[in-house]
Amino acid sequence: MEKIFTNRAFTLNYKSSNYFEKKIITRLKFKNLFKHRHFNQPFIILPLLTIFLSGCNNSQRLTFYKAQQASLNKEYRTAVSLFENIILREKENSLSIKAARELVKIYLFEIKDYEKAISKLKFLILYSRDEEERIKSQKQLATIYFDNLAEYEKAVVEFSKLLLLSITNDEKIETRLSIARAYYHMGNFEQSWIESQSLMEITNIPKDKLYDILLLQANIKMGRKDHLFASKLYEQLITQFPTRSAKENIPLNLSLCYEVQEDFMKAISILEPFKKYYHAKEFIDYKISKLKERQNNKPKKRIKK
Repeated sequence: MEKIFTNRAFTLNYKSSNYFEKKIITRLKFKNLFKHRHFNQPFIILPLLTIFLSGCNNSQRLTFYKAQQASLNKEYRTAVSLFENIILREKENSLSIKAARELVKIYLFEIKDYEKAISKLKFLILYSRDEEERIKSQKQLATIYFDNLAEYEKAVVEFSKLLLLSITNDEKIETRLSIARAYYHMGNFEQSWIESQSLMEITNIPKDKLYDILLLQANIKMGRKDHLFASKLYEQLITQFPTRSAKENIPLNLSLCYEVQEDFMKAISILEPFKKYYHAKEFIDYKISKLKERQNNKPKKRIKK
């Protein structure tokens, strides 16, 4: 009865062992347990592996919780470091996706580090299993290039990728309009016009988008110094969308077109009714007085006898 543990390697007696021997025996028992043929069975290994992985997951969750608390306390450097560590450990798990979402918010709205925000949006596009999230991330990525970084060539590339995804017809119109605007800001008026004209061919286009397209086309013609064509488009905007046109100072643009064409009376006739909508009436009065002065100084045409 004194033998309580036996294996091929050794036989030990607990009665003759002291405290330190007991510790050594315990370690040897555990070590030799791995050599035992029954221990190699899956029903023993898998539960132990599950326990180990569960411990890792709990550690990750604790890190995520600490990162959230740091973010709430506006300790953004600490939060960023913790969230980034979660992603570094494992990319394709749900906690890494959540960490990437939090990082996008911090980089985009708090730190204003747009390049790093782009990096995390690309991560979400690549690893998120949620199609809606991937589409949203792609749209946000293109918008950052357009609005925040003014990198219009890259914006065109990313908006073009967005068109390949499952988006609604209204979203497609908005995306194609963004591409046309990007070309306009690049100074590529010809391609911008082509893109905007293709949008005009769409039936049942929403009114607000029609306004945006016509305004872009008018600005393209102004950029190309085709003031006659631009004035017709501005007139169309004022006729079809009088309230919005007044709020966005379209009459000023139209007046400028007439002024460039030296049709000063027409320019004045546009500004007079617009005066009540404009926040600085003194400016409009000054503009009208200058136009009248130019009209009076304008050489009169000689009547042929």
